[in-house]
Parts: sequence; C-alpha cells; structure tokens
Amino acid sequence: MQTLRARTLRAFAHAATFAVLAGLAGGCGGRTPAPPVTAPSAAAPFLWSVSGPAGRGWLYGTMHVSDPRAVALPAAVAEALAQAAAVYTEVEGGLGAATALFTAGSLPPAHSLRELLPAELHRRLVGYLEARRMSATEFERFRPWLATVMLAQLDAQEFLRHGPPLDDVLRQRAAESGKRLGAVETVAEQIAAISVGSEEDQIHLLDVALARLEADRAAGRNRLRSLFETWLRGDIEGLLRLRDEDMDLTDPAQRQWWEALFVERNRRMADRADRILRESGDKPAFFAFGTLHFVGEGSVVELLQERGWKVERILAPSAGGRD
Repeated sequence: MQTLRARTLRAFAHAATFAVLAGLAGGCGGRTPAPPVTAPSAAAPFLWSVSGPAGRGWLYGTMHVSDPRAVALPAAVAEALAQAAAVYTEVEGGLGAATALFTAGSLPPAHSLRELLPAELHRRLVGYLEARRMSATEFERFRPWLATVMLAQLDAQEFLRHGPPLDDVLRQRAAESGKRLGAVETVAEQIAAISVGSEEDQIHLLDVALARLEADRAAGRNRLRSLFETWLRGDIEGLLRLRDEDMDLTDPAQRQWWEALFVERNRRMADRADRILRESGDKPAFFAFGTLHFVGEGSVVELLQERGWKVERILAPSAGGRD
C-alpha cells in the first residue's frame, strides 16, 4: 500500500467517527459509480442557530469528506460562517493528529496483528484486503482497533481524494478571515474513544466490522456512500436509520463502543460548547463537527436545549457555495 498510511496521514483529519461508523454501523464495500457532480445538493443543510441570554452561535453538522458537493457551502452556512467570530471543530486535526493516531494504534516492534487474531479472522482479513487489491502487510503493524478504523478508511478514500476535508476547509476559511479557531475535544480524547475496551473487545469489534464489510461487498452495497447522499439531502431520519442499522447494542462490546463514541463524547462536546457560548458574549461562535453528534436522542442539540439554549434548525434553501 502506498502506502495506506501515507495517504491517510494526508487525509485523515477529523475522520474518526466517519471511518469507524462505516465499519461498525453498516460498512461499505460496493463499487457503484458515484453520481456526477453538477452542483451542491444539500437543500436542507444540517445547520442550527443557538441563542440565549448569554450568547449566540451556530451548529453545523458536517461529513468529514472533500467531495465538491460537501465543500461548496450552502448559502445559509456561508452566511453563518461569515458572521461568526470564532470557529470550533472536533479536533485541530492535521498531520499531528494522524501521527498521534498511528503512534497509539501501532504494535510494538517485532509484534504483529497475526499474533493477536484468531487464525480464521486473520485469514478473512487478509482475504478481504487482497480482494480489494490492498496489501495486508501494513495492517500487521496495527492494533485491532486501528485495523478496524483503517478497514473503513479504505472506502473513505473515495470521498477524501479531492483535497482537504470539509472541516479543514472551514478552519482554513476562518483563519483567512481572522477568526479565532478552536476545538471541542483533544486528539487524545478522540483516540481514547475509538480504542475503548479490552484487547478481546477490540478483536471482537474487528470481527464484527469485517463481517459487515464482507456482506456488503458480496451484496454490492455501499452504505458509506448512502450515508453521504443522505447527508446531502438533509435527511435526519435517514441518517438515524443508517446509523442504527446493524448495530447490536445487546452486544456488550458494541454497547461500550457506542457509549464511548457517541454518548460520552456528545456530553463532553455539549459541555464545552455551552461554556464557549456563555463566554462569547456578543461574539458568536460557529461549531462544525460530525452531523451524527447533532441528531437523535442524547445529541449535542438536545443537550444544549437542556442547558437552557434555544436551538432551531435553519431550513432555508441552499445556494451555490463560496470559494
């Protein structure tokens, strides 16, 4: 692989939830051609206004992709970004974040994934990678949880090949216009969520993810693309269906992963957004991170409402993006 590590170091910024969700909550394996790109189609962007006596701002649910349909901001989003004094994404990202991920997720020298996995699981993993025309050699250096992330990352490359992902584009535009930049969690916190559980749990989750990817590939399905197209439509219910599809929360390891990746992180993100909004005064803040943190029960939207903020989705029609 050219390495998969090298490609991912360039493109990984903020992709943790996107990639892990693809592997554990549905997967993606088909090769259906992507629809032609003509114009941004997010008719109802995942944008909420936040207001209260202590401050105001916006929440923007992103997908961690560089597809032109995502990077071309709808008019309502571009307007909110222009009005904001500060922009906060999930993590600061960049090569430092990706390097930290690989450092944490790499096995010690002279050890390999083959030593940790049951023989049949290792055989299936190698077979899947070879069917995707990928070398299994680089995966031998990964801990089981990073192997799970990187399996999903194989298909994420389709959506990251156009350049910096949306979250990085937002940060770049904010920096160019002199806005303050920040993040609602650290790289270490994000890695801790992805790598939750014992080694036995992580091997089990790798098995679950691989089984779903194998089944999707055999059926010609690509749920990662479905997730993106659903996001473009602004369809909350559709996103929730895709999120919940195939998740077995009676499985203790999957339940633990779910709690760490969504429940605990949503609480932390909401707490920090609440603090930032209260401290911002008349300088509104713009928060942009994965849409799945803003929808459903226990979402950041719901948690901020519980803290006394008025949070309303902005449903104005979208227009062409700004460069």
